[in-house]
Amino acid sequence: MLYDIIVDPHGPFHATQLWNEIVDVLRQEISVKRRRVWRHRVQEESFSGADAVDIVHKFLREQKDRFTKTYDSGRRDKAVKVVILVQFGCFMF
Repeated sequence: MLYDIIVDPHGPFHATQLWNEIVDVLRQEISVKRRRVWRHRVQEESFSGADAVDIVHKFLREQKDRFTKTYDSGRRDKAVKVVILVQFGCFMF
């Protein structure tokens, strides 16, 4: 990972480190390709939101002990909220 610096799990930069790791995982694992959208418009270099949610959900399940004890690994709603934040925050590219 790009952010391999050891940070106190409850310190002031813990959330920043987790956020940066989520963005890094998305950049590394998302498959960017040409996709067809509504009314035959073709969008170049895009990815589906479902793919992004799958990647973030997998990351949150693997890292759940690092940041919360209440994350239910069967629920995807938190992963959806994180992907929406990434999308509207323009943190991907």
